[in-house]
Amino acid sequence: MNGTLRDSSDESKTKWLMALPGAAERLTLFSAEAADSASFDTAMQGADADAVFVACFPQIYKAADGTPARDLDRKRGYAGIVAPVHDGRMRHDKVPAGSMSVSHVGDVAKLFLAAYETGARGRFFAVHDSVPWRDLYAELGKHVPADIMPEPLDGEPEDPTRFDFTRRDSLGVPMRDIPSVIAETCDWLKGRSFG
Repeated sequence: MNGTLRDSSDESKTKWLMALPGAAERLTLFSAEAADSASFDTAMQGADADAVFVACFPQIYKAADGTPARDLDRKRGYAGIVAPVHDGRMRHDKVPAGSMSVSHVGDVAKLFLAAYETGARGRFFAVHDSVPWRDLYAELGKHVPADIMPEPLDGEPEDPTRFDFTRRDSLGVPMRDIPSVIAETCDWLKGRSFG
């Protein structure tokens, strides 16, 4: 089994993958960049693949000042859209008016496996739902100190993104709700040391 990530020599990232059951014997990692489709060629060479799974970074549709991504020049686009994803989720000083699509990584893996095992084809939305940032921070506030929370949103949030989950639900994989995802993630983070 082959997998890709930006830098397959970065042990701080690969150690988590290689610690998965059976990974040491069956997983080979390659470096690849999403912006360069040719960088995936090495991972695919000689592979008699039954399936290819693509897990993308979260989409950011506008810069912090509200400028839509399509209206940003190359420099501002990189700084406002690409860099926050590359460097990790940005910290909000104030709760944004927008929304975020959320799912548990374990549920996404189960959806990938169910799609593979049933021979499903096409696009499936592997998210539980899209929720206003205001509601996400309200839920997160039950698990973290209040002094690290962003300032509240002025006014009402924008309508969250809506999905047709008919195809996702046809796979029969139960998705954890967002309070459960946040609680499990916070519990996991509190129990781990990242140095």
